[in-house]
Amino acid sequence: MSKLTSSKIWHELKTHHFSINNLHLRDVFDYDEDRFDKFHIEWNEFIFDYSKNRINYDTITFLCEMARKSRLKFAVRDLLAGKKVNNTENRAAMHTALRNFTVEEIFIDKINVKSQIEKSRNKIKEISNKIISGQWKGHTGKALENIINIGIGGSDLGVKMAYSALSQYHNNIKIHFVANVDRRAMMPIMRDLNPETTLFIICSKSFSTTETLANASLVMNWMIRSGVSQSDFDKHFLAVSSSYEKCLEYGIKKENVLEVWDWVGGRFSLWSAMGLALSIGIGYRNYEKLLKGAEMADNHFAKSSFEQNIPVLMAMLEFWYRSFFQTNARAVVPYNQDMKYFPDWLSQLEMESLGKSVSKNGEKLDYKSSGIVFGEVGTDAQHSFFQILHQGSDMIPVDFIAFAEYDPLDNQNQILLANFFAQAASLIKGRTETEARENLLRKGKSIEEIQDILPHKVFPGNKPSNTIIAKRLTPENLGSLLAFYEHKTFALGHLLGINPFDQMGVELGKEIANDVLLELNSQKETHAFDSSTNALINWTKK
Repeated sequence: MSKLTSSKIWHELKTHHFSINNLHLRDVFDYDEDRFDKFHIEWNEFIFDYSKNRINYDTITFLCEMARKSRLKFAVRDLLAGKKVNNTENRAAMHTALRNFTVEEIFIDKINVKSQIEKSRNKIKEISNKIISGQWKGHTGKALENIINIGIGGSDLGVKMAYSALSQYHNNIKIHFVANVDRRAMMPIMRDLNPETTLFIICSKSFSTTETLANASLVMNWMIRSGVSQSDFDKHFLAVSSSYEKCLEYGIKKENVLEVWDWVGGRFSLWSAMGLALSIGIGYRNYEKLLKGAEMADNHFAKSSFEQNIPVLMAMLEFWYRSFFQTNARAVVPYNQDMKYFPDWLSQLEMESLGKSVSKNGEKLDYKSSGIVFGEVGTDAQHSFFQILHQGSDMIPVDFIAFAEYDPLDNQNQILLANFFAQAASLIKGRTETEARENLLRKGKSIEEIQDILPHKVFPGNKPSNTIIAKRLTPENLGSLLAFYEHKTFALGHLLGINPFDQMGVELGKEIANDVLLELNSQKETHAFDSSTNALINWTKK
């Protein structure tokens, strides 16, 4: 047994789970009218309501005790102080430093990186202002109109998600995102572009990512065919990378390279120069507000007690369900169309960080790590996977997210919010057999009809959820929300004894893809892999 599953607190939680497992949330709310008051946090423009979870005071007490015994407080301190918390790669994970406007000195490996961060921010600001104002010209002297961000994973998804979420702040520059190496992702965008007014940002931390460099070569060739000489590429190409020399070798001018450091993990790189396209698309002033909103959440995470700490509570609840209710998935449903990429971003953040089967010390886990994280915007999601949430055989906790922006004259917004509140309420309450029968009688169904359909009209309820509401979808509030989930992921990784900052599983597929590519380019039959892969490659080549 592992140190975790053999610990006293694990067995106390297991006993506690047995004692409350048969309690129904419908009865709990009927019994305790003040439950919301006891299990919610108001912070800045947010409400975090966790009262719809299968917990009581004792649950939170046990979970907080577990967090204390795990020395989570010290792990948070080490994270924010620049210690090498990424032990498998011997690196710090200091993405929080990129959004810190308060402290004068930030040390990583005994080097004060504050001036480097400020230099990077100033370059983002300078480039953004030049492009938005029209000062940055293409090779024919025309102002830029379109920016194409070429990246994948953390070099794409976070920036794309935030740009979509902040659509109310878009300006005159149109931002496009291309990640997939499939040229059908790039071609529809390029079809409507004018090379005279288009700028490409090549985003790759290593500057060796196959998909990104293939897409970069595609657009460079397109520019040359369009009559743009390579000597004018400095007007149309920027790069963001930690591999400065590789960018220069690729033909990017020195002054057009923005630096990212190895202590910035890919899926946390939105806060770095990887966010350049976002800064251009919403303006640097709003981009800085996003950073400052995240900084406020960093301070909340660092200074609040576990009982009043939003990301820590989120992490502990996830641990509670995965470890003792044996849940396999969690859904996230933002009720805002601009947040359409948020579930994708969160899937990457949590599953790439916590999808591990060994501890940070290399020991095989004997407990569950990350489950599946999936989602879709409401109300679309209600007409797809909500069926399994309400009546499926698995319990799937849900994170409901909305922005009030309440307008009594906006009927469609009223409908949206009505569904937001109703879904969380109906998941806990369900519908009993008696309630279902009475409902069918009111609809004029006969006794015989009711007998046949009644089992299908019963909803078990007792399905848990968190509710997060902010007043408005602003850059500050989005920054805080993203930071909350980042810190929740770190805290959960610590509780599970997992390093959330490496992604060795991602690398394996890339390595084998390079080997397969060599075989695809060969005229001979391949026998280099398993029989299935060999047969499929050979069939495709024919």
